Amino acid sequence: MSEIRISCQDHGEVVVHDCDVRALVLKYPGSGIVTQFRFTCPEDKLPAMKNCNQRILGLLTTAGVGIDVIEMPERDTPEQGNKPLTDNDVTDFMFDLHYLPEISS
Repeated sequence: MSEIRISCQDHGEVVVHDCDVRALVLKYPGSGIVTQFRFTCPEDKLPAMKNCNQRILGLLTTAGVGIDVIEMPERDTPEQGNKPLTDNDVTDFMFDLHYLPEISS
């Protein structure tokens, strides 16, 4: 298990384990790629997200951080009666899938 130093917006530099970090590559049709990583802050146990460049993404994956590549769908337009999803909506959903504890019956 690798330890990674990450700058948390609320707590400054924190040390997290590779299992507490997830890298994301969001591929948008016709408009490029967004790279970011999400982690759980060890100070307050809240999720955090940061955009990153390819170099940081490479360092994270070398340290053992898992990576998800997500092909983003074409966005719905308001004229179709649907509210378009934001980047944060999608990344929040993906983060929740990985980090929310299972609900026990």
